Amino acid sequence: MKKTLSLIIITLVLQACNLNSDSSVNLKPRAKGSIGEIVLVMDTSLWKKPLGLELKELLTSEVPGLPRPEPLYKVHFIDPERLNNVLKGASNMIFVTTLDGSRKMRNFFTPESLEKMRQNPDLFMNSAQNEFARDQEVLQLFGKDEATLLTKIKENRSIIRSHFNEVEKKRLILQYKTDPSEKGIEKTLLNDYGIKMHIPKGFQTAIAKKNFIWLRDMKYNVDRSIFITWQQYTSETMFEKDTIVQWRNKVAKKYLYADTDDSLSYVKTEIQYALVNNRRINFNDNYGVELKALWKTNNISMGGPFVSYTFLDKTSNRLYYIEAFVYSPNVDQRNIVKQLEAVLWTFNTKSTED
Repeated sequence: MKKTLSLIIITLVLQACNLNSDSSVNLKPRAKGSIGEIVLVMDTSLWKKPLGLELKELLTSEVPGLPRPEPLYKVHFIDPERLNNVLKGASNMIFVTTLDGSRKMRNFFTPESLEKMRQNPDLFMNSAQNEFARDQEVLQLFGKDEATLLTKIKENRSIIRSHFNEVEKKRLILQYKTDPSEKGIEKTLLNDYGIKMHIPKGFQTAIAKKNFIWLRDMKYNVDRSIFITWQQYTSETMFEKDTIVQWRNKVAKKYLYADTDDSLSYVKTEIQYALVNNRRINFNDNYGVELKALWKTNNISMGGPFVSYTFLDKTSNRLYYIEAFVYSPNVDQRNIVKQLEAVLWTFNTKSTED
């Protein structure tokens, strides 16, 4: 297992043999494509076989933590003979080939890359940037034959599935650095709470207390919220899923009113009819836990998805809980959650920055 993971890590940091210099990259058009869209290039014959079926199921399985079924990615399958310059400009691309397959797919790989595949059967994945356009991510999946590549993909489903999630999150974070933001709220967060965070345009302060702040952007069809709270860290048990949910429910019952005119209406975590997905993570160099689940109100018919991060700031010994949640009953929510997730990852404390 350790050997396999090491090989994967080495493979992912390899650059494609035909990467271009920075000067040539700047001459290329900017990549285009919506969040969660992937152009998948492989032979039609393989697409209709177990290899293609596995990739389709892997990439289009349901996003966890959403109230309605939505696929992880919208996949556009393209046979290599139909790959034109417009399609080559996609933001996210996957090329799939086997050494015993057709020459038309192998033409997208350099001779050096093909030789590496032949010499090292453990290599099956490589990432490359800016191949045909600026800000483009290309993932290459390859093997000596269909059966070998199919086995590798099945063994590494989670790594392949999460690859473009990380890529798109980093893209959004970079975009936020240049996008207009709510400078007044950001200044308040820094001066009053010691928090540095990008706050997109449109958000307003709904509630601000000593150790709690709720930011909200209400539109006619999408209601987006971010809230931040913290407490002193005392033990590792505070990172347990049930403990985090209890803390969330306590804070939400106190501050998050579904109806501002009704103090008896509050937000809570949906645990009866939906899973609370959790995983341990490194959150900006801090040990943390990610939750993806659903929220609902206690006495009116409202609910939606949320994503949260609980992490320890060692400098202040504070355990932070930051969350983004959405109410948009008639709108797809996958991309909204991805955008808010990236906003949460811009969070840093002043002590960390110093």
